[in-house]
Amino acid sequence: MKLRLLLLTLLGIAVALFAGWFLDEPPAPEVVDQLRVPDNIDYYLADVDYRAFNESGTVRYQLQTPYLEHYIREDISHLRVPRLHYHDDDGSQWRLGADEGSLLHASEQFELRQQALLERQHGDRPMQLASQVFRFDSQAEQLEVPQDLTLTSPGLQLNAANALLDIGNQRYRFHRVRAVYQRTGDNAAG
Repeated sequence: MKLRLLLLTLLGIAVALFAGWFLDEPPAPEVVDQLRVPDNIDYYLADVDYRAFNESGTVRYQLQTPYLEHYIREDISHLRVPRLHYHDDDGSQWRLGADEGSLLHASEQFELRQQALLERQHGDRPMQLASQVFRFDSQAEQLEVPQDLTLTSPGLQLNAANALLDIGNQRYRFHRVRAVYQRTGDNAAG
């Protein structure tokens, strides 16, 4: 009797394993899209520190970025966390930065996106300008800010819908401006 019970138990286990083996369907393989790798990247660079010089041999601008990808067909480079130091003829230093950007090589035009920030260091007239997008043409010495911006300097807070800064001619145009000006220092007392 014990032998029969043992054989029935073993037979039951064998039938269960056999049924599970053939009846249990394996999951269908997951279909994954092909990896989309651009076919026109000709180089990658890390820890870039590039300097462009003017005709007199002084540094016109310096580009620093931890990562750069160059696309040959468009002749454009995509930049991660770019930092651009621009030196104008007036002796001012302009520092531009953002979370990402691009450089059109033929025209030396930069587009900085996401948390774009501009700082100008010039004696007693420093300023800081923040927006989401900057377009800087280094040859024309112009900075276009096509979206809302905030400019801060000593005694001034300015908000505008967009702006064009002609750095070479020291002309700055802001559109739909709302500003708060506070007199500071000796001028406030008199």
